[in-house]
Amino acid sequence: MGTEKFFQHLARLVKQRVQTVTNPLSRRDFDQLHARSLDTLARLATVFHKSACETQLRELLREPRYANPRRLEHYAFKIFSQNGEDGMLQEILRRIGTTNKRFVELGVYDGLECNTHFLLYSGWDGLWIEGNEAAAAKIREVFAGPLSNGSLKLEHRFVTAENINAIISVAQFTGEIDLLSVDMDGKITTSAERSRR
Repeated sequence: MGTEKFFQHLARLVKQRVQTVTNPLSRRDFDQLHARSLDTLARLATVFHKSACETQLRELLREPRYANPRRLEHYAFKIFSQNGEDGMLQEILRRIGTTNKRFVELGVYDGLECNTHFLLYSGWDGLWIEGNEAAAAKIREVFAGPLSNGSLKLEHRFVTAENINAIISVAQFTGEIDLLSVDMDGKITTSAERSRR
């Protein structure tokens, strides 16, 4: 959505507010309108921000230092990833090849916008490890099909340097993997580092 459309929509929302004041609604109707307006503004702001970032990236890629057509930024596209990783990973895997199309990803949150969702959708098998309980519950709900047919395994655990191998073993996820993706918020520490605190 362009800047002009963003501000046109914002003007419509303001007009609705003015009409609400001149034609009073019930408290329930007003609360519903308010919630819808806030939700719409949040979605518009996200789209506007992403559009601005994509424009900046396209401009950056025009600079001479980024002219090499083999740079991964040129292959970026987003289906389920956050910032074009779907396309960049596809290109990396095209260049280096795959063995058995299996992945492990640490820190997928709810799985809707992660680095391996597109691979899962493309027929890969994998293991997601997520420490957030609400996010893991959402994964169980949204990805019930892949979880039930065995193409996806989920371990709801917090990862440390000491327990990662055990988590993968408990999930009975053995053999070679083609991709390990680590997207963890916060600092990963070892038990030795924790004992020094």
